[in-house]
Amino acid sequence: MERTDQNFVDGLALDLLPPANRTLVVQQNTAPLFGSFVTGNSGELFMSLSNYSWVIVMNETANDLIAKIELPYDPDALAQLGVNPDNTMSGRSRRIKSCGSFQKLKETYITENKTRIIEMTSIDGEYMLLGRKIADTASIFVQYGQGATRTMNVTRGAGIQEAEFIDGLRFSVQSTHSFTMNVELRHGT
Repeated sequence: MERTDQNFVDGLALDLLPPANRTLVVQQNTAPLFGSFVTGNSGELFMSLSNYSWVIVMNETANDLIAKIELPYDPDALAQLGVNPDNTMSGRSRRIKSCGSFQKLKETYITENKTRIIEMTSIDGEYMLLGRKIADTASIFVQYGQGATRTMNVTRGAGIQEAEFIDGLRFSVQSTHSFTMNVELRHGT
């Protein structure tokens, strides 16, 4: 296995460890879907944070990679849009016939003005940097129990909000009122 670590001029970074040699092509799509096409939306609607997306194609189907993708963002541009860097996400297009949507990827980590997707086994697809305006960023990897640090915050709005707990349990809520929720697991007898 030979590692490929490629940094592009626009800030896109790919880190691949394939078990066999493969050819990879990266192109910019200057007319991607808008961020409002995001599925699995949590709270406020997403918006596109770049004028283009990145289309990555391998010469053969590969589901055996160890891969990481980093999508760049400009902190000053985010501030002008009112988007907190914690509210950036990487989206992968799921095109179905003539229509499509972007699916937000939960494996998103933020480092060095980049939103990163790690532990990927397949890299083919169209990727876009997404963001949203929302005050609360604490409903990801929530701990069970009582107290402020273990609370799911629901902000009223048109979008579906999701809270994901540390073991993967996820609540999807759409509410016209803001509220908080704690979850405590009790062992049955």
